[in-house]
Amino acid sequence: MVRGISKHAALTLVALAGCHVVLGLEEAAEVVETSAGGGGSASCNAATQCDDDNPCTTDDCVDGDCQNTAVDDTDADAELQTDGDCQRVVCQGGVLETLEDGADIPVDDLECTDDLCDGDSPSNPAKSGGTSCTQDGGKVCNDSGGCVECYSNDDCTTPSTCGGNGVAGMCGCTPTFTCGSQTCGSFTDPVCLDVVNCNNGIKDVNESDVDCGGDVSLCNVRCNAGEMCVLNTDCATNNCGANNVCV
Repeated sequence: MVRGISKHAALTLVALAGCHVVLGLEEAAEVVETSAGGGGSASCNAATQCDDDNPCTTDDCVDGDCQNTAVDDTDADAELQTDGDCQRVVCQGGVLETLEDGADIPVDDLECTDDLCDGDSPSNPAKSGGTSCTQDGGKVCNDSGGCVECYSNDDCTTPSTCGGNGVAGMCGCTPTFTCGSQTCGSFTDPVCLDVVNCNNGIKDVNESDVDCGGDVSLCNVRCNAGEMCVLNTDCATNNCGANNVCV
């Protein structure tokens, strides 16, 4: 037996001597002490060996032992947060918790919606129709959160109306005549080859009142009772009464 070590260690030395002939006796004894448990086996050599997969602890290696210390009352790392979900992930007592966060609003970058948190629920409700905006070349908000050219007829120049071209949110003219493709101002109709200026909001020279009467080939709308007339044919009733008023 080698003096100062156990019988088991001495046998181990013999085995080591056969495999490691270059080791001296003292070097072999050190190997035995570590592998035979004379000084105890270490649980860690670096903090990276102590990761417990808990983002709410600090992981350290202290004197060969792992120490995982709870982190309290701090925000969790950025990769655990979700922008715009009205919530904030925090560490409390070493455990992940989710709290309401009214500052974490859901930004959708639309002028015609509000970015709101209702508790921990995000929402983007549409602003009131008619609210001013400039996005996408529009002027006012519609009821769906879009920025469009018009919301009501007041947003258009007469005689154009909002949606009058058949497209919601755009100013345009609605066809109303058999002869004529639109009713917006005076123009030469390519089919009828005559001027259609009826329903342009103006009393044209050929009309007896605004947008009615006169030459039927230029305006086929007849005037109603109470509107001005020159001839009976100006009136829908075919009766132009006293003071040149349809009756």
